[in-house]
Amino acid sequence: MITSKTMMVILLVIGICLCQQQPVCQGNTGDFEVMSQYYLADQEFTEGYIYESEQQRIVESTGLFGQSVIRSYVLNDETNNVEDIRILYTNPNDQFGEGLSRVGNRYYQLTYRNGVINIFHENVDEENEENTSFELERTAAIPRDRTCQVPEGWGLTSDGVSLFMTDGSNRVFRIDPDALEDFDQEIFDTEYTETGCDENSHFAETFFVTDPASGVALENLNELELVGNFFYVNIWDPQNGSARIARLRLEGESIITTRIYDF
Repeated sequence: MITSKTMMVILLVIGICLCQQQPVCQGNTGDFEVMSQYYLADQEFTEGYIYESEQQRIVESTGLFGQSVIRSYVLNDETNNVEDIRILYTNPNDQFGEGLSRVGNRYYQLTYRNGVINIFHENVDEENEENTSFELERTAAIPRDRTCQVPEGWGLTSDGVSLFMTDGSNRVFRIDPDALEDFDQEIFDTEYTETGCDENSHFAETFFVTDPASGVALENLNELELVGNFFYVNIWDPQNGSARIARLRLEGESIITTRIYDF
């Protein structure tokens, strides 16, 4: 969940940490080189996005109740603007769109507190590309945590096989997209919150993220992206905006924090 309005999309940022010998690097904006900037004419509530190099486009999920959509646009290197903005899907008014990712030909969109993952495939109109849209295949249930609660949906990324989700705490969940169960509103309203779980319940694999310098939990994990073997996770600061990024590495059954950048 990137809860800030922006007129700029940063396509690529390369970070160079200056304190190589420390387990956690306290970086600043001077450690990064901004390669490209692209400007949007509007101020949608950006939540998640995917860069699809084969089509040279961004697919973006936006938030807010009654305003959430999935849209795409092309990046123009000459003008540094975005072009060809298309609405691919409009969420129901009661859904707050969140993180977005892709596995194979399917797209997965989180919702904030609905307990829903929307699953889509793209309908491409070869004769009229303006009619291209996302078709909702089904709504799946966000898997429960080990306390039987349904996590909030914040950030979402993928390694091409599994989905990785944050919920605003210090947890990262690994989700098997093939094991996602259909969403049932009645179960969401009752079983999840009142009767708890049973041996047949589907849980998300959970990793807990801490700051190795202090041992303190890194709370407010927000939007995350997987680059090579590293996750780059925005740490949301509700008072001052998003001012920190943690670099994480998946090692076996653990996620290790390798660096923290302060901006």
